[in-house]
Amino acid sequence: SGAANRDQIRVMFMGQQCLNVDIVSACFVVLGIAAIMRVSTFAPSRTRFVVLSAVCVGLAAGSKYTHGLLLLPLLIAICLFVERGRRIEATAVAVATSGMSFLAVVPYSVIDLPHFLNGLARRAHQYANIIYPYDSGNPGIHTLPFYIEALSRDLGGAGLILALIGLASIAVSDWRRALVFISYPVALLALLSMQQVEYQRNILPLFPLVAVLVAAGVYSLQGLAMRVPRVRRIEHPALRRTIGAVVFLGIVASGLHVPIRGFAGQVEAVGDTRVNAVAWIKQHVATDTTVLVPEGLQFDVRPLTAAGYPTRVMKFKALGAAEDVDSLVKGISGPVVMLAPRWCATPWGRKPDEAADKAAALNEAMAQARIEPLAEFNPDGCTLINYHIANNGNPAFAIAGAVGAEPD
Repeated sequence: SGAANRDQIRVMFMGQQCLNVDIVSACFVVLGIAAIMRVSTFAPSRTRFVVLSAVCVGLAAGSKYTHGLLLLPLLIAICLFVERGRRIEATAVAVATSGMSFLAVVPYSVIDLPHFLNGLARRAHQYANIIYPYDSGNPGIHTLPFYIEALSRDLGGAGLILALIGLASIAVSDWRRALVFISYPVALLALLSMQQVEYQRNILPLFPLVAVLVAAGVYSLQGLAMRVPRVRRIEHPALRRTIGAVVFLGIVASGLHVPIRGFAGQVEAVGDTRVNAVAWIKQHVATDTTVLVPEGLQFDVRPLTAAGYPTRVMKFKALGAAEDVDSLVKGISGPVVMLAPRWCATPWGRKPDEAADKAAALNEAMAQARIEPLAEFNPDGCTLINYHIANNGNPAFAIAGAVGAEPD
């Protein structure tokens, strides 16, 4: 399995003007878990790995505060694996190092402590009480199926079963290491179950951790298959290795068919619809054609202007009828094309009910106007009318020509 499902990563990169904090924090969480697991296995270097783990804890918390929960498995590892006389010292080192690495990336938490605490409390209240698009209704354990379904879409049901088998095999081998490994996912899911909202990105660090359990499950099942009496009686080494390889591939093919089918999509290059639209216009539309661009589309007209196209940025949201759409081309000499968004409203934006009615009216006005769609971009999506950030992503729209103004 990949570290996270393709669609989620795509939304995070394309829906932001910078690298999403969930991706950054997930990297620190995974590095932290790897270092914490080394605390449980390398006695001579435990202090070094305690410090390294604590640095990752602070950086993960600095990237996204909820991932401060990573301190929990570190403290558990110290309690279970560090010698009795050094546990207090190791705990103090872990807490102090975590705090210093957190302050290194979030210095304003001390520089302006009241503002930091107020903002933290406001955000906690928002996630616990305010209804967002994926509203769970009421917090509680019944919200967990949302996150389990997210994992299942990436791994498949068989992949989750393999993960459970892997966790069981680790627990049988050493219950303490299993407890350290599973403590962070359990704590994170427990925290998320207390919130009113459900965002798949909140469990992004769990995808690589579950993938580790899947790998352990595959290894465990292969080991069980190789211990079958009939297989154990085979004395030829090459034949035993061949059988082992076949069993391994069979388990992977049957248990991980969902992520295998989606592997090609992991490296698929997806362009922003507005960038693709610029390329299409340059290829299909004459340079004397005026291009009308909706203000809410956040479309960069500079490439078209540099190529010689007359461009106008207009307020499409103010349109109320087909006649208003047709009036956009009045007074423009020569051919005209416009970018006609497919509007929709999001329930977590401003005035969702009013915005939904406005989006429906705009779409109807576009459909009845005297324009002819020439090309569509992201036909399965839409352009949000009441949430300014979302249209940094991959908005849906058509390039339409006004009647009597066909492009070349």
